[in-house]
Amino acid sequence: MARTGKKTILLQISNIDELEDIIKYAQKRADNAGLRLTIDYTHDIGLKLIVAGPRDKIQLYEHQIRDALREDEEEMN
Repeated sequence: MARTGKKTILLQISNIDELEDIIKYAQKRADNAGLRLTIDYTHDIGLKLIVAGPRDKIQLYEHQIRDALREDEEEMN
């Protein structure tokens, strides 16, 4: 059985206009992976995702989110 865990992922959002799209993407990925997700945003910290569930799925989820952000930033440049 996979070990469960909890992880906080902090993301700096460079384009505030895409914040809603990033949140929707994060929620969809969490739902698909069967993870519990809590979302918080403050202007000084950025987007805070608290993910709970199996550790292997959390790691995969984090990589998917960070890759999606990198792709969005590359498209902006």
